Amino acid sequence: MKKILQPIVLAAVLALGVSAGVPVIAANVNDYAVVFTTFNVGAVENSPTYFADFTVEGGDLFVQAVTTYHWNYGQGSEPGTISIYDWDDNLVGTWDAVGRSGSGANNVNWDIFPNVVLKEGTRYYFVDSDNQTWSCNNESRRMGFVEVRGTNSVPSGAEKGYVEGQTYIFTDRNGVEFRASLNAFASYIVDFSPGDPWTNDADNMDSQVVLGLPNWNGAESEASQGDLCLGGGGAITLGFTQEIFDGDGIDLYVFEVGENVEDTKVEVSPDLVTWYDAGVAAGRTAGVDFQGTIPSGTGMRYVRLTDLRSHANGTWPGADIDAVCGIHSRTPSTDTSPVYDYETIQIVLNGHELTPTDRNGTVVEPVLINGTVYVPVETISNALGLTVEWDETAGVVYINNRQEFISEPEFDSKNIENADSAVG
Repeated sequence: MKKILQPIVLAAVLALGVSAGVPVIAANVNDYAVVFTTFNVGAVENSPTYFADFTVEGGDLFVQAVTTYHWNYGQGSEPGTISIYDWDDNLVGTWDAVGRSGSGANNVNWDIFPNVVLKEGTRYYFVDSDNQTWSCNNESRRMGFVEVRGTNSVPSGAEKGYVEGQTYIFTDRNGVEFRASLNAFASYIVDFSPGDPWTNDADNMDSQVVLGLPNWNGAESEASQGDLCLGGGGAITLGFTQEIFDGDGIDLYVFEVGENVEDTKVEVSPDLVTWYDAGVAAGRTAGVDFQGTIPSGTGMRYVRLTDLRSHANGTWPGADIDAVCGIHSRTPSTDTSPVYDYETIQIVLNGHELTPTDRNGTVVEPVLINGTVYVPVETISNALGLTVEWDETAGVVYINNRQEFISEPEFDSKNIENADSAVG
């Protein structure tokens, strides 16, 4: 990678004032402390000559957010990916960026939330997927604009894990040691549907805290931070850059924390289309073995956790998820990510345009995934005069003709067809 942009040496001294306590989890990048930046107020242009790089000093660095800048002459740029490499070209990870507006333009800031640990004394550089719109200037020494946020306080999860090289090592509640690649932790949110009831505690409502390494602060009740409350029956779907496969023993590990032991149903998928029931992850952190649940040799890129209502009450109803990782993982041989198309799709039923809505009347746009159009089943069923029932316990959608639910009148009435023949 360094042959594309020749990196130059820049040792970054970590910013003063970084908290020495447990990191506060937040959704806004501005809530994290800046530890390194090439951002400046000078006029910018596209296509930097060098990758931005820095050397970690003052202890291991827990990276909570990274931002690259794409002014692109006021046009911004559709978010791509940001990667972190060490100076020996070993990949730390690649993350899908989220666009953020700035200076009056959309998608000029690309944000990722790695939640990875960079080792003290090690030099790292950053790669942006769109060098043509990546901003730079003389003040940045022709390096791409990068801003790194984090803390020297590396969080310890419920399992008291630690990082060694590119591996996260932890011991479960039964004393069994597990090793997981730093790249094998969930890297992005596909979907999150809070359960009912859900918590009112803002510290446990941010789905982003599930990504990356375990970062629960170990506190109970109101002091708990770093975990997501699913709510009663709530579900979250996570995406992984690595494939998780069926190996010897435990294949997937779910870090569930908090005061109660709350189970989750675990489903896995290679493509967000075909799903496999992988079993139940017992609360208070537990592993799941894929043996007998997925096709042999198939890698899974997506995990869906659904709260099983073990404790669907109280201030924090449902399972409290800290992190999810693959124990047996590998780099995907091919890109199995589904292709989405959110362009306007019209649905015409018997010559009349149909606007899909959910049961609350909110418009739901159809989406095209790998050539298949997906719309709410309730919308189509209602339009066709069918009834829809959702059995949450069994996980079954029942679709029936409406007349099956219409009881016969208890009084004698004239049938219109018979009446017509009688008067004829």
